[in-house]
Amino acid sequence: MGRNGDTVGLVVVDDDYIRDINREYRGVDRSTDVISFAYTGDGGAAVDSGDVMGEVYVSHETLLRDASDRGVSPANLFLRIGVHGLLHVLGYEHSTHSDARRMESEEKRLLLEHLSQTEVEELF
Repeated sequence: MGRNGDTVGLVVVDDDYIRDINREYRGVDRSTDVISFAYTGDGGAAVDSGDVMGEVYVSHETLLRDASDRGVSPANLFLRIGVHGLLHVLGYEHSTHSDARRMESEEKRLLLEHLSQTEVEELF
């Protein structure tokens, strides 16, 4: 997927900024919690970007609102959506049911390295 030493930038922004990105790159005129960009060529190797493999943008405003609405820790939700964005950079998608199950399974596996089973279950 990537090479050792490849990096992914994590950029924390506000709702207005992520809404502009969402509108420009996805044609969706609303804020969202996370948007990812993969800067890879065939085979997942970083191209023309140094060793930067991609970027993950997270809206702190949407994150805080969603955490409050769901009654979960903002820090844990930040970790989950960061992992979600990272997996998109690595080529995971959730456009089909089987892809979504595969991606969610990998999200949970990675989150369990940092959170308890109960905390992970609260996030899904």
